[in-house]
Amino acid sequence: MLGTVADIAYALGTAADIAYALGTAADIAYALGTAWDDELEPYRSGGEGAEVTWLRRDVV
Repeated sequence: MLGTVADIAYALGTAADIAYALGTAADIAYALGTAWDDELEPYRSGGEGAEVTWLRRDVV
């Protein structure tokens, strides 16, 4: 049984709200560079005795 027209309209509205919220969350993740961050995670280490490489740029 489908329910009343009001029930169907409410369900469609709720689905649209969820889709909008997920789209907004995806846009925020993209803007923050989450995919880049996830890809670089294996290269990070911060444990005791971890090797440290200092990067510097000489300005002439």
